[in-house]
Parts: sequence; structure tokens; C-alpha cells
Amino acid sequence: MKKALVGFLATILIFFVYLGITKTVLNVHEEVEQEILLKEEDSTVYAYKIIDNERIYESDKRWLQPNGSNKYKITVKNETCEDLKVTIKCKDSRKKVLKKEVTVKPYGVKNYVFINAVAGEHTISFMTSSGVISGIVTVELE
Repeated sequence: MKKALVGFLATILIFFVYLGITKTVLNVHEEVEQEILLKEEDSTVYAYKIIDNERIYESDKRWLQPNGSNKYKITVKNETCEDLKVTIKCKDSRKKVLKKEVTVKPYGVKNYVFINAVAGEHTISFMTSSGVISGIVTVELE
């Protein structure tokens, strides 16, 4: 009786582990289709600073991504004592909203490279858990 119960519980455990792995793979696939592609760093030399060392407070930063320029780098300096959540949004050619969220640690500086960027308006917004926002942002186009 005990062996049968242990076998049954092991089978259930394996089944739930399989479901968890399957769900993780599906979610990763969905995120790639719905979000802006991101690389941590690259060796590209960027030609134009569209936003140049601008202070960030509670307002969003916006720019128009030109046709033919499908790559940009964002540098964010967090001047607060808490994590700074950075959200980048744009719309694709079908007007579907694409977004990517990244976090900059307290008093940290982080570079993010976005590839396969679509032409049009892009928006960066900033948030902390307390609502206090302070830092600097630069956006460079390839």
C-alpha cells in the first residue's frame, strides 16, 4: 500500500514538473513575439544622441525612431536608493503595443541595447516603489 501511494505521488509530481517546464517554454516564446528584443551590451558605435543626458523625474521621455534605424541604446543612471523600473513602449506596424521592462539597481548605471526597433514614437517611463524618481537617461541611435 505504501509503495503504491509513493509511486502515485511521484507520478503526480513528475506531471506537475512537466507542466511547469512546458508553461515556461511557452511563456518565453510568447514574450519574444510580443516584446522588443534586448541585449545587455554590444560594440556598436552610435552616431546620434536623440536624448542626451536628460534628467528624469516623473515625466516620460519620448522620441521618434526613424525609418531604417532599427537599433538604439538606452543608458539609465538611477540616483535613488531603490530599484528604478524602466518601461520602454512603442507600436509596431499593426499598431500593437510592444513593451519591455528592465530594472536599474539603486545608484546604478545600466546600458540596454534594443534591436529590431520599429519606426515611430517610442516612450520611456520610470517608476520606483515610493514614487520618488531621480536620474539621467540617454538614448543613442545607430
